[in-house]
Amino acid sequence: MRLIKSRDVPAMTGLTADQLREWTVRRDLVRPDIPAQKRGSQAQFS
Repeated sequence: MRLIKSRDVPAMTGLTADQLREWTVRRDLVRPDIPAQKRGSQAQFS
């Protein structure tokens, strides 16, 4: 399984960084495989 950092996801999906944040954090629609550990770190998705 190849993991993709959250900064690369918008380019691949067409989502903005704000939309990705909304879907993962606030609405819990998309769950990262490896959540961000602290502020400023990257979540990773498969």
